[in-house]
Amino acid sequence: MRLIPLCAALLLTAGCTADKATPDQNVQAKVTKVAEAEVETNAIGMDKVSTSNATSLQLNGAKFIAETTPLAKGTRVFNPEMSQGGILKGSFVVQSESGIDSLHTLYSIEQIAAETYRLIPTDEDVDLLVMYKSLQQDVSLRTVEIEIDYSRSLATDEY
Repeated sequence: MRLIPLCAALLLTAGCTADKATPDQNVQAKVTKVAEAEVETNAIGMDKVSTSNATSLQLNGAKFIAETTPLAKGTRVFNPEMSQGGILKGSFVVQSESGIDSLHTLYSIEQIAAETYRLIPTDEDVDLLVMYKSLQQDVSLRTVEIEIDYSRSLATDEY
């Protein structure tokens, strides 16, 4: 009867090794993992956004890296948190309870849901970042998001 617990204790002690991890080894392992993650993130984003003129931005509550500035319709952006790239559509989606009649001079307005509107700038040559920030400052708007198209580009043939 005592044979089973004795064998279990023997196996458990034999399975333990005398190797002890030093703090230096742990730090080196963490540094290696961080470096590998950075390389992987850069490799994922390289085909999405050229890093030579890249600019880090805060859009829609997340960090994005923009290919160029000023932001315009068609600018490629990359979200490192989602590891996904997209293209700016050149429009904004806003929510407002009080209406947005005051914005008719700058935007073409389309209602897409109750209290939700798509704003398309009437001028084609505008900096979308400047417009985005000015919309965020508008107290009558509850939510402001710049539209980003995350769908895959169809540059390659699909079968």
